[in-house]
Amino acid sequence: MRFFEAGLADCEAYLLSNELFWRLTGSGRHPFAQKQMLTLGNLMLAKQRLQAGGLDQEGQHLFTQLLLKYDQLRTRWRAAWERKCLRSYHHRLVQWRNFIEELRHDPADHADRYRYEVRWRVILELLHSDLPQLDQPSIELLAGLDAVLHALTVPGGFIWERRIEPGFPRNPFWYLYIQVPT
Repeated sequence: MRFFEAGLADCEAYLLSNELFWRLTGSGRHPFAQKQMLTLGNLMLAKQRLQAGGLDQEGQHLFTQLLLKYDQLRTRWRAAWERKCLRSYHHRLVQWRNFIEELRHDPADHADRYRYEVRWRVILELLHSDLPQLDQPSIELLAGLDAVLHALTVPGGFIWERRIEPGFPRNPFWYLYIQVPT
């Protein structure tokens, strides 16, 4: 919740900047000093995790207020939002491609990283859902990476914390329900 709140506090300045990664200033309710940088993908992932549930009544009330701010920013700065989404998408696609190549080259050596690295694939899904259109080469690259991932993995249970599983259904988040055999 702290990241989501701090990210929204800085989001307008971030959207209007040329920066893809933004160091949070901590202008929310709490001083914020974490390594995680503000990107639209990280903000969307935090939102998705919070929407999954598990918040107490006070947390749910705060989250509802923050969602209103999120929607207002997204609407007011729509063109800047989409530009930042597209830049973020291409950056995360490169990160995901690099990991899939490492995994393909040596699955046993990189299997333990999958649980963390899959966040790039989740972020790609979230960013894509907010883009009016995406270039064909990016769509084809992601489809190819998904095919490689299918070939390297086996079905499994949800790989992140059980409490957030409702926020990440198997369709479209199938890659959170697989494992890399070691």
